Amino acid sequence: VYRIPLKGKMVMRIAICDDEEYFLDVLSDLVKDNTDTAAIDKFTSADQLLASDHNYDIIFLDIEMRGMNGIEAADKLRERFPLIGQAPLLIFVTSYKGYLLDEFDGNAYNFLLKPVDPKKFRTVFSRACTLLKTIALQEDVLLVKMPNGASYRLDRSHIRYIESTGSRINIYTLDGEI
Repeated sequence: VYRIPLKGKMVMRIAICDDEEYFLDVLSDLVKDNTDTAAIDKFTSADQLLASDHNYDIIFLDIEMRGMNGIEAADKLRERFPLIGQAPLLIFVTSYKGYLLDEFDGNAYNFLLKPVDPKKFRTVFSRACTLLKTIALQEDVLLVKMPNGASYRLDRSHIRYIESTGSRINIYTLDGEI
């Protein structure tokens, strides 16, 4: 899985899933306040999130939603990503303290209680980013720096082949050419 390059920095892919637009905006603003290297996708249902073909680094997932709830969505995500290094970090967001024990049974990385406290968000988000960096160092990945300063983090299993022509290197992945 490669990350989107932005101004020479690694960009995290972040999904926010909440059936209330207000909380989608609150969480999106908090992410933007805490990093300038995030690509954020917002979803108003677990079904929309699960239909996405993107691989996310962090997913903020509301528990109480119309239709499929966040715990059920987390179970489906675990089926899709059975290996820990592949799975996104799940940060559950809830208004109900009673869900907290269930959330940790769902292999959640952490939780945030609504209304979300910006200081608590900063702490949880910072720790998640640190963990992602640690995982990246342990994964079988290739870090590619482009001449323009952008960086790609490529999972070696997604590389089909590498071609060298003169001083130019082309990397062909399952998703296309870089």
